[in-house]
Amino acid sequence: KILWDSANMSQGSYVFLMNSEGSNFVRLESSGPGAECPRWSPDGAKIAFSIGHNRSEQLYVMNADGSHRVELTPPSFSVYVPEWEPDGNRIAFVDTLSNEIYLIAAKGGVPVRITADGYAKGPAVTWSPDGQWIVYEFMGRENQEPAGLYAIHPDGSARRLVLKHPNAAYPTFSRQGDWIAFYDSTLIEGKPIGSIYAMKVGDRLK
Repeated sequence: KILWDSANMSQGSYVFLMNSEGSNFVRLESSGPGAECPRWSPDGAKIAFSIGHNRSEQLYVMNADGSHRVELTPPSFSVYVPEWEPDGNRIAFVDTLSNEIYLIAAKGGVPVRITADGYAKGPAVTWSPDGQWIVYEFMGRENQEPAGLYAIHPDGSARRLVLKHPNAAYPTFSRQGDWIAFYDSTLIEGKPIGSIYAMKVGDRLK
């Protein structure tokens, strides 16, 4: 099945499902209004997504049929793009209020912070297929650390630079874990031009 969010001015945004050939188009009523960035759990049984509340976005999980919607994060957080751990036990996200990365159990619990510098950038992170690494965007610190893509273990250890590139965004591992795709936006004649790139992981995460 294909999963996405869509919105209109009068009804707000909801999570939608349909079969890959376009049949059985369904709006999951319990997802909205305000639902964004839905993500399948690895086993396809759950959907994680965010809903905007009072200038912040909260993390929710529901069954694939839209039932049993549960809010996972408190109002002190703002979550935009959730990413499931490959085994489905935890969800990683960037808290856009503190610019820190957190993990939370998919069944609920207390969010656990794994970064401590306040420089995680953008809404998206990506898990390596073996669950050993989380790659994310880093703002950079002047005269200290360059902006780009960084990797960190889920326990917060072994943080390292993967790609020195200030405009790299939305990293995504390949299924085998040997490539990382990312988005780049560059100004050309005053206009932002977006492109998709891929880099070989190689020895960067060994």
